[in-house]
Amino acid sequence: MTRSLTIKLPDDSGQTLEELGRRQCRSAEDVAEDILERALAMARWRQNREQLQLRAEAAGFRSEDDILDAIS
Repeated sequence: MTRSLTIKLPDDSGQTLEELGRRQCRSAEDVAEDILERALAMARWRQNREQLQLRAEAAGFRSEDDILDAIS
């Protein structure tokens, strides 16, 4: 499923997307979609990392050395 989203960009950001699109033989919209998908993936990764870090700390792991000691 896909959704449409309309956003306002500063002129320089719009021009940058257009330039990137021309260089890659793609539309500015496709370039923006890829950039947004990467940013969202990084945000999900950071959120998952924070949750796992909290779980590890709750289990008594405070550093990478603690983890290495547990698996060695």
